This record gives sequence, structure tokens and C-alpha cells, in this order.
Amino acid sequence: MSYLSEFLHVVVLSVPGSMFLGLLFGSLLNVVIYRSPRIVERQSWEEAAALVRSPESWALAFGTSSKPAALESFADDLDRTLDSSPVHSLWHPPSACPKCARPIRWYENVPVASWLWLRAKCAGCGLPIAARYPLVELGVMLLFGALAYRLGPNAAALGWALFAAAMVALALIDLDTKLLPDRLTLGLLWVGLPAAGGGWTVPVATSVVGAVVGYCATVALDGLCRMLLGKPAFAPGDAKMMAALGAWLGYPLVVGAALVLAILLGGITAAAKTLRGQSGSMPFGPYLAVSGLCFALVGPGQAYHWLR
Repeated sequence: MSYLSEFLHVVVLSVPGSMFLGLLFGSLLNVVIYRSPRIVERQSWEEAAALVRSPESWALAFGTSSKPAALESFADDLDRTLDSSPVHSLWHPPSACPKCARPIRWYENVPVASWLWLRAKCAGCGLPIAARYPLVELGVMLLFGALAYRLGPNAAALGWALFAAAMVALALIDLDTKLLPDRLTLGLLWVGLPAAGGGWTVPVATSVVGAVVGYCATVALDGLCRMLLGKPAFAPGDAKMMAALGAWLGYPLVVGAALVLAILLGGITAAAKTLRGQSGSMPFGPYLAVSGLCFALVGPGQAYHWLR
């Protein structure tokens, strides 16, 4: 057992080992970023189909059991479309080019190296492969290495590395689709509490208080904006993501600072967009992710000490 422990500490959890692990994890993260919102939206349509079919739901909502014929026709079309469309998960079907649907072979899926070897083009259709894929892999690799360097070769570094990977995934999913999947936000929240119990992050009581403060502060600010400005400031997923950050960062002062930093970053971006004549709503998840990563790299305890 001592040999296994030594192998984990010297090889797997060392800075080079963590960077290699981050490279592999970044490749998986590209799949999560692409497929998670599609899985969520598919489930939403399946729930909508079941809702349209339910006479009880219709009667409760509209006080009558008779539904319009057009709605029944829509439900039939929706069921046929769902039945004919493949069900996706993170593992099935195997990875394929999103443009020509050609399956990606294992040697074309090696992190960073395959993108360089293929010269950033699909081997099937020849269309460009976005540079974001290797950039995500390199970014996660550097985050894993930085956390291993700060914390040393221990389980806490691995826990914070998973937190950092989740931040990257949530930021890019929100940027692409303006969605923050509950599987990631709530999953990160419920992993954060036992991580605190295992001594990886902050004391358990601090983690629980941080989660409550993160969620309540976001909801309170959103309610204030609705009351004063007549429009929401945050989406429900933002409050859940903030609760997850609170579970990991713990200290209310640090959680508040993380929210303030995210708001400042979002405000600067919004001001820049206004100066360029651009309009439209902005996802807030990327700013929460950047803020969370900043405090994770510093360490919640050190950040609390500085803020005091």
C-alpha cells in the first residue's frame, strides 16, 4: 500500500503528473461543454411532450379537460421527432465531427497533438477544427499544474482541480448557450460540502454558511434589481452557481468578494459593449467562473486573511 501511496504522490499528484491529468481531463471537458446543454434541452422537450399529453396537467392549468386539436397534432409531431432523434449522453454516441458526422478515431482525439497533426482540419470534410478545443485542454492543464504547485501532492489539490475544471465548463457552456446545467452547478455544490468535511477546503460550518450566503446574496441582489429597475439581474442558474462557489470558498467575506469581483468584471464588459454600440443580455456565469478561479488559485484562507 505504501508503494501505491508513493506512486500517487510522486507521479500522479506531482506538478507534471497533475498537468498531464489536466490535459486528459481537458479533452473530456470539451465533450461535457458540447453535449451537456444539448442533453438538458432534449430532456426539456421530453418533459414538454409529457406535459402536453397529460390531461390532468391541462385540466389543472385551464380548468377544462378538452384540449385543442392543434395541440394534439403538435404532440404527435413532437413524439415522432423525439423517437427518431438519437439520445445523447456524455459517453454515447462516440465523438464525431459536428459538421460532417464522421466518427473521430482514437488517434485523432489525442489532446492538443491531434489538432496539430491534423493541421486544425477535419480528416473527413477538411473544414476547420476550432482552436478552442486545444486551448481548453491547455488551460485545464495549466490550472491543474498551478493548483498542484500551490497545494502540493495531496487529495486537496485534486479536489480543487475538479472545482477549476467545473468552472471552465460552466463558463463556456453559459457563454455558448446562456445555460448553467443543474447537473454541474448542484453537483459542484454537493461535492463541495463533503470536500469540506474531508478537510480539503474550509471547515464544514464555513462551507455551509458560504453556500447559503452565496445563494441568498445573489437572489437578494436580483430581487433588488427587479424592484428598482423592473428587470432581473441574474438567472436562476447564477444563484445556484454562486451557492456552489460558497460551498468551496466558505468564508462569507470571500464569497461576497467573489460576487463583487464577478459584478465588476461583468460591468466592465457591459460598458465596453455599450461603447461599441452592442446590446443584448450577457451571461453572468463566465464572470463567476473567473472570480471563483482567482480565489481558488489564491486559496480561500489566504484570501480571507488579505480581505480582513
